[in-house]
Amino acid sequence: DPIGLEGGWNQYVYASIHPTYSIDPLGLIDKPAPVFNRELNSDAYYLAVNNCYSYALNRYGNPGSRIFGGGGLQPGELSGKEFSKLTCSSIFEASKNDGAKDLDNGSCPSGYHKAQLFIRPHNFIGMGGDYHWYRQDANGEWSDKQGVGAIRFRGKDPLPPIDYPEKCGTICLPN
Repeated sequence: DPIGLEGGWNQYVYASIHPTYSIDPLGLIDKPAPVFNRELNSDAYYLAVNNCYSYALNRYGNPGSRIFGGGGLQPGELSGKEFSKLTCSSIFEASKNDGAKDLDNGSCPSGYHKAQLFIRPHNFIGMGGDYHWYRQDANGEWSDKQGVGAIRFRGKDPLPPIDYPEKCGTICLPN
């Protein structure tokens, strides 16, 4: 019973936000890992409704989210259990509520891809506190999206963001 039908049928996850192409009522087909697509930078709506977390999850953000009047998902928002503190443990816990998993011997399980989390503490070089995600794409290279800004290619071994000095680690996000 790979998706736990014994506990009831989860009617909400199998189609995600793609109900016409993700017809998989038993949830047995893995979605492929995300693919870097620079063309999304010319889509103003996509840029406006996605932040680093929704980009790392490879799903459209929430147009009503609180981030800078734009869109995007906050860790834990999908599960209704958002993070409570700007700490690695709080954000990782909220992400796990959204379906993230820990690495298993440095790898992600089938149907998941790697994401790295960084934190900028409050008052770091006069800036407010924030978090930032990188995601590993299907080709093994990394990319990110800063707030409502453009998608950026980061390569095979990306440097951490200079204004996010705390590296929390790597976690597996659902494809």
